[in-house]
Amino acid sequence: MSCQRAFEIELDDLLLTPEVEEFREFEEHARGCEDCADELSLQRGLLGKLRRDEAASAPWHPADELLLQLRKDPEAIPSHQLERVQDHLSACPRCTDAFEAYRWITGMAAARSAPEPLLSRLAETLRAAFALLPSPAATAAAA
Repeated sequence: MSCQRAFEIELDDLLLTPEVEEFREFEEHARGCEDCADELSLQRGLLGKLRRDEAASAPWHPADELLLQLRKDPEAIPSHQLERVQDHLSACPRCTDAFEAYRWITGMAAARSAPEPLLSRLAETLRAAFALLPSPAATAAAA
């Protein structure tokens, strides 16, 4: 590797905060530097794997409000948080089911011009229903 710029910065930390100017500058550099582009790709791959592993094993689940926000206006969610939620959804069937239910409800509400309070009540009902389901960890342990 002839270029050392990827090793002169804290690339792994910067990947967690892509909105930081230093990261954007490095990304621009990497577009023209094959060595740094390779290192960036490797680091992104490792970070993605860590996030998927974390999503599969950690007890963290996105809040219902965040799932609703993802359905309504994903661009309003900060990119690092959006990636974490998307990684989690790819590994957690329970949250994926909740997200699909929210997608259906918001679609129905939009088609019928349902008022926001109705949408909130439906979301609360779904939260209560999903709370009654066994956790993915309990399901896996029982199998």
